[in-house]
Amino acid sequence: MEESDLQKMLKSNYDQAFKKLEKSDVDQKWYKDESSNTTGLIWHFTDINNMANILYTLKIESKNNAEQQKLVINDNAAESVNIGSTKPWVHDYARFYLRPKTPTQYRNEGIYGKSDIEEYRRLYSRGELWNDHPAHLPVPVFICFGLKKFLQHGGHITKYSLAGKRISDKPQEEFDSELSHFCKNVLDIYSDKLDVESRVKQTEAIIKNDYVFSLDDIVKIYVRTPIEKLALLTMLSEHDAQYSTREQHKNRAIDRYINKITVEPSIFFSGNDDDYAGRLVTDIQKHPTIEEMYPKRVENLDKKDITEKISPLVYYRTIPEKQIEEIKIERLERRTIIVNDVNSEEKLVGVFHRPDWILIINKWKDIRYYTDLYYHDQYLKVFRNIGDNAWYRVDTKEEMTFTSDEERLLRRVEESISKKTILENKRIWKGEGEKGDCNLCYNGKKIKVHKDKNGDWININTKEKVPFNEEEQDFLELVEKEEPIKIDSDLSDYGL
Repeated sequence: MEESDLQKMLKSNYDQAFKKLEKSDVDQKWYKDESSNTTGLIWHFTDINNMANILYTLKIESKNNAEQQKLVINDNAAESVNIGSTKPWVHDYARFYLRPKTPTQYRNEGIYGKSDIEEYRRLYSRGELWNDHPAHLPVPVFICFGLKKFLQHGGHITKYSLAGKRISDKPQEEFDSELSHFCKNVLDIYSDKLDVESRVKQTEAIIKNDYVFSLDDIVKIYVRTPIEKLALLTMLSEHDAQYSTREQHKNRAIDRYINKITVEPSIFFSGNDDDYAGRLVTDIQKHPTIEEMYPKRVENLDKKDITEKISPLVYYRTIPEKQIEEIKIERLERRTIIVNDVNSEEKLVGVFHRPDWILIINKWKDIRYYTDLYYHDQYLKVFRNIGDNAWYRVDTKEEMTFTSDEERLLRRVEESISKKTILENKRIWKGEGEKGDCNLCYNGKKIKVHKDKNGDWININTKEKVPFNEEEQDFLELVEKEEPIKIDSDLSDYGL
């Protein structure tokens, strides 16, 4: 068949499928976005921690790529699904659903604590846990893209879900290359009826290795509650603060997609049944204050499963001189909420600041403070010249009208910022090697190190312990846990 004929068939089947949906009672949000004039959506369902990384890297990776690059913070799939029931080739593809509220989402979604495990009925089948290591996605977030553009970039729609042993060993045999299967079964794919097979409802859109996108490609980002939106914005602001150049900020600027982050409980299994797991929600028993503009709590969870860790906000970034800068904001508390989950694992479910409406602060030389806010449900970037008593919006240059108490608090937090250069004349960059390896230039020598089981840093070539001082060890711990900070790897000035 000539390519032109194939393209005509693809377009015909695509158009027919969505005409069927438009005549049905399927919620249009599932397949259409009026604001962007997009018909046909793909949905990537992940944990809030992973979503922060996705928006940081502007890529959705295959499972194998994400593991190799240490990008997955919370793998929400059940162990048996990952290992026993999925063909190895499937993990080479970035995966999306064509709709929300799939059977898998029903099992995975929500904060499941250890103490109340017997109360979570959706984790059980015939009186027993449906899996020895149940899938657990504590704080779910959806990111949506246009299906048509995805297909034009080399993506495929599958005939059925790729989970399970009935899948072929040959990927091409699972592709719905003409979209004829999609057109024929589209009403079942989007059905909420119990008699429709799960593998039909969970038909996938997949692409080899990764899906690279720009901020303009994002159609929507959906969260369950206003508090979970605040948690996502706080985490994104911390990520964004690591960048030092205007171009880096421009490519990932939160204000370019803030209007696409939408609170939409209807596409989640949220709160209508008595066995619903936990969410981060507004605490209506508390009154807002200038310290906590958004009172918050973890819903439906035993308090003994919740740990809150508090410390001053500290972040690291590279600066043009190719050094690492540690920035500490003494009066801006970083509050992380950790849950002991159904699998006895500690899961990070939220990051907030106190004051919670102050997302991040940076000081430009000794001239100006730049501050990102989520102020009365509005994301703002403001600045204040050092020594002045007025704040202005970065975009419009309009003066802000804070209350006198808010002004005092904001000024006190801004002026608590301190900076210091660490690892001066030493460079760390991402290189080849096993997980946990770090390449660096240390005291004028190029070496590769890794941490052994005793917690010591070992030179991989000489097998000797490297005598890092306490500050250097702390920073290497940071690099090992997060994606390694990329710094110029040109070592010519060291004679290497």
